Amino acid sequence: MRRPLALLATVALVPLGLAGCGEATVDADKIESEIRTGFESQVPGAKVASIDCDEDIPGTKGSRGACRMTRDGDVRLLVSVTVTSEEDDGRIRWQVTSANIPGSSLEQRAAEALERQVGSAPDLVSCPDRVDLKAGATVRCDVTVDAQTYGATVTFTDADGAFDIKVDDRPRT
Repeated sequence: MRRPLALLATVALVPLGLAGCGEATVDADKIESEIRTGFESQVPGAKVASIDCDEDIPGTKGSRGACRMTRDGDVRLLVSVTVTSEEDDGRIRWQVTSANIPGSSLEQRAAEALERQVGSAPDLVSCPDRVDLKAGATVRCDVTVDAQTYGATVTFTDADGAFDIKVDDRPRT
């Protein structure tokens, strides 16, 4: 079963706290807790390794903030947070806006895919250090077979990390 790497959006209740001058804020720690709980409950099997929301968000409707989250498999996600209500138990809306994986993870998955396609594993697959997960995005990797290096285009078919791979017909000169 394939597990999604990204989640589009959710709405959660987050209590508003009071800042020094009586201005209402949404506490960063509570935002982190709500995102972690929501993400793990909506993405079966997913485990959030870390989440960091830099600061509290003003409690006024429309205020925005951002959080960085890392989940299992070293998938890094950027999460936007918007305050949608100024009531005592303020509401936020959070949305994963981008996700990326380490190139080493893609290298391993690409080698496995090529082995399934042609019956033998390449000697080496080399991809950029971090790769954005976005439907339609492409990345170029190098595939080495019998001391010859070929270019390969990896095209993500969805934001969950599924991809197609096409190796160039001729080795690089």
